[in-house]
Amino acid sequence: MTVQTLDLVRYDLRPLELTDSGYLARWLSDPKLSAALAIPARPHSRDDAARYILSLGQGAMLTSGIVERMTGHLVALTANYHDPRHRTVHYNLVIGEAGSRGPTAHVAMTMLVFDWLFQDYGIEKIAVRTQATRRRLAELMEDLGIRREGILVGETVSADGQSRIDQFAHGILAAEWPNARANAEAFLRETAR
Repeated sequence: MTVQTLDLVRYDLRPLELTDSGYLARWLSDPKLSAALAIPARPHSRDDAARYILSLGQGAMLTSGIVERMTGHLVALTANYHDPRHRTVHYNLVIGEAGSRGPTAHVAMTMLVFDWLFQDYGIEKIAVRTQATRRRLAELMEDLGIRREGILVGETVSADGQSRIDQFAHGILAAEWPNARANAEAFLRETAR
């Protein structure tokens, strides 16, 4: 992973490892995170998490752990569905550590992952889906220059299985990324003050 990072970005990318299963098991047992992922909250064992990590390495997935630079602790993961023929990716970010959640961390991690995908894999488009209930996150992406492409009605099932959830569809082309990246840098500089 050859991504150049700003001093403002306090995260690095690294491959997921089986030893990360403890982090992942704890995250998936967190009711707040489970609700955001629209999965039922329940205890997950390290073995469950290890099987999940192994499954990410199969098929058309580009995955990475996101670690805090100072501590080396895993704080998030990104698992992106890759379509090599169309040179597109469906971006997914799971910020597992509660202390690493929030707009500034989200922008920093997204910038890091988008740089990686555009630079290392020659991706031409990144598609992002966000639950429609997370309006502030959708607005933040739009502020950065990641355009809203539509609303996907009833796209996912709620964690309790009782209702369907709409999602916002956003996307950005590689040619648009330099401007959006400059907006992300400006956002990070502003929030660092």
